[in-house]
Amino acid sequence: MTNDTEDYGPIEYIAPSTKTAALSEREIFDCLKTNLSLAVDRCRRLGNGERGHLYVEFTQAMKLVEGACRQGGHWREDARWFPFGLKIAEAQKKCGNWLREKSPGWKFKALAEILAYGLQEAEVLQHNRTGRVGMILPKPQRTETRTEGRPVQVILPPGFERKPTEALN
Repeated sequence: MTNDTEDYGPIEYIAPSTKTAALSEREIFDCLKTNLSLAVDRCRRLGNGERGHLYVEFTQAMKLVEGACRQGGHWREDARWFPFGLKIAEAQKKCGNWLREKSPGWKFKALAEILAYGLQEAEVLQHNRTGRVGMILPKPQRTETRTEGRPVQVILPPGFERKPTEALN
């Protein structure tokens, strides 16, 4: 029995982060636009009643678009790309159920128009100036105050008494 290290040299551990390809911004957005236009084409053809390998090509293109949105968001430090990627993933999941319906053509045609609009918006988002320097984070959403609509009560630990003279009024 021979040792594998004799033929191939010493075995080195490569960290997972160094295995991934370092894509440039141009490659990321080229992948996004190419696969989004491919998804639009496949979706229109599915809407016209064609079947076969089109759905597989459609889902592969949608997965690549979702990944490119995530990579573009991280590359640019711009959180505006993430919701688009999430909507692409959600649409892809819904399309599987549409194929099992009797007449899904109109849904695929409507999705193709939405994806074509998304392609235009991605182009605008890619090339327009942001007007700011640094990360673009999502806007914080207003939430309800925890005490809203409830009375406030202070519970003292055992052995403590509340003295009204020391209270801060």
